[in-house]
Order: sequence, then structure tokens, then C-alpha cells
Amino acid sequence: MWKRNGLVTAILVLGLIGMPAGCAKRKVYSDPPVPPVEQPNKADNAGDIPRPRGTDNVSPDSAGKMETIYFDFDKSDIRADQVACLEGNANYLKEHADLKIVIEGHCDEQGSAEYNFALGQRRAKSVRDFLISRGVAADRLSMVSKGEEEPAVEGHDAEAWSKNRRSAFKVTFKATN
Repeated sequence: MWKRNGLVTAILVLGLIGMPAGCAKRKVYSDPPVPPVEQPNKADNAGDIPRPRGTDNVSPDSAGKMETIYFDFDKSDIRADQVACLEGNANYLKEHADLKIVIEGHCDEQGSAEYNFALGQRRAKSVRDFLISRGVAADRLSMVSKGEEEPAVEGHDAEAWSKNRRSAFKVTFKATN
């Protein structure tokens, strides 16, 4: 009986020791530091500023007045340089209580599609939680992850990736009076 229990124990120990070696490892990409994305001056006519594809939001009289929020590589927390933009978005939504918004979480092409889908969801949730904390009603906000599927900028470099790590806004409902 001792031989049998010792054999079973040895097999379990060897299995546990060998298990980490058999797990797939996620490829990690190095991302050089990228300066924060420059925000346009509010005094400028924002309609004259060219925007990357997919970031015009929906229409100039609704979500188009809301700023796209950018994230650091592999992060979903709100960057310090994006807080003022998000505060402005919260104020805009409070002033336009007739709008319902979808918050889209986007990623760059680095990492697997599954990982980027989850990261996009976390980014959208961070933005949603921030807006709710600033007084925007939760029932006016929904989220969707686009993962890496709808890049704002085509490209395979740090500059393109920095513009694709974002949360954008789309209007889903505007009450008519």
C-alpha cells in the first residue's frame, strides 16, 4: 500500500512541477514611451481639425462634441492627461440629458484578439465608471468592446498604436421634443 501511495504522490508532485513549463506564455511587446496625445484648443474651430478615421463619433451636434479618451499600452485606467477631457464629456452629457451613449473600448493590434477584446471592455468600463462618478445616469451609458477591430489609424508603429488605444462615443438615442 505504501508503494502505491508513494507512486501516486510522486506522479502528482511531478505533474505539478512540470505544469508551469507546459503553459503557453503571452508574447510581450515593448512599447516605447509615447508623448500624450495633443488635445485641440477649444477656442479653435474643431470642425477644421482633421481627425483619424473612426473618431468623428457620430454627428457634430451630439457625441461629436465629446472627446475621445486615450490609454497607455496595456492599461485601462484613466490617464492623468485625459481627466480634463473626460470631465468635459461628463459636463456635456449632464447638459444634454436627452442623449444615450455607447462607450466603445478600442485597442491597438498588439496582443491576441481575445486579450484585446477583454482590454477594450475594461477601458470602456473605466470611462463609464468615471462618467457615473461625475453624475451621469448609468442607464444612459452602455459599453461595447471593439478590441483591435476598428483602428482609428492604420499602421504598425508606436504612433499609430497610441491613437488606437482609446474609448470613443456614439449616440444611440436622442429624445425628440
